[in-house]
Amino acid sequence: MVLRHYAETRYGAKSWKCQRRVVARIEASTLGMDIRYVVTSLAEGTAETFYDTMYCARGQAENLIKRHKTRNCSRGWQKWVAA
Repeated sequence: MVLRHYAETRYGAKSWKCQRRVVARIEASTLGMDIRYVVTSLAEGTAETFYDTMYCARGQAENLIKRHKTRNCSRGWQKWVAA
């Protein structure tokens, strides 16, 4: 069983001109705690909506791009070696 909670606060480092929103995803299971933080300037949505909808979608898009590049690169390599 995994328990999941979301929270948010504002934080500003000394080098920043203004404070930013910090969204946290906290998970607890029999394996222990897993806390992830995302710092953003976006103010829309709840912490849960931001993390699950926007942040995770961005990560998924980056993974798809990486997979596409890896497949294209390896296919090009195979053609080059076969020639």
